[in-house]
This record gives sequence, structure tokens and C-alpha cells, in this order.
Amino acid sequence: GDRWFLGKIYFYREAGEYFHIPLTNFAGWFFVAGVVLFCFALLDRWLDRKIPFNPQYQLPAQALLGPGIYFGVLFFNLAVTFYIGETLLGFLGTLISLAIFSLALFRVKQVN
Repeated sequence: GDRWFLGKIYFYREAGEYFHIPLTNFAGWFFVAGVVLFCFALLDRWLDRKIPFNPQYQLPAQALLGPGIYFGVLFFNLAVTFYIGETLLGFLGTLISLAIFSLALFRVKQVN
């Protein structure tokens, strides 16, 4: 969109189903994320065979760094959404995020 601080940096030829964003956009990002994770897993396995990872020191709460970055980006995106006046989109984004977080939390509690 053209209402946030970076201006209009993208456009879609045809209006989509989700706030004028085509569902193919989401499918494309899902595909890209899958390819990146697959390549990272291959690289990680290959590197671990060459030089096994054996850290001498670990940061306290190191496992929280990934989720911390994720939630930081999520909160930033939601804050910008509300700031530019897209209240409905912000509430839907919050609800979708809470639903996914609840499912993940339920799954973790089920395993433990």
C-alpha cells in the first residue's frame, strides 16, 4: 500500500480476495518459505557432518531468540497496520495470529 512510511513499493494487477491482496501472493510466500527452510536444513546437515557444532558457551534463554524476532516483527506489522488506520485488517491480523499461537501452544502442552 501507499499509506505507510515506505510509500507505494508494490501493486497487484487485479484486486485480490483478502483486502485486495490475491491469494496467490500468500501461496508464493508459503512456497518461498518452504524452499528457504529446506535449503537451510540441507546446509545445516552438511555443515554439521563437516564440523560438528559444539558450542563452548550458550546465551541464557537462547531458545527464545527466534520467537523473539518473530513476535517483534509481528507486533511491528500490527502496529503499522493500526497506525495507518486499517483497523479491521489489524483486528483480523491479531485474531489470525492469536489462533495460530493458540494452536501451537495447545500442541506444545499436549506433548509435554
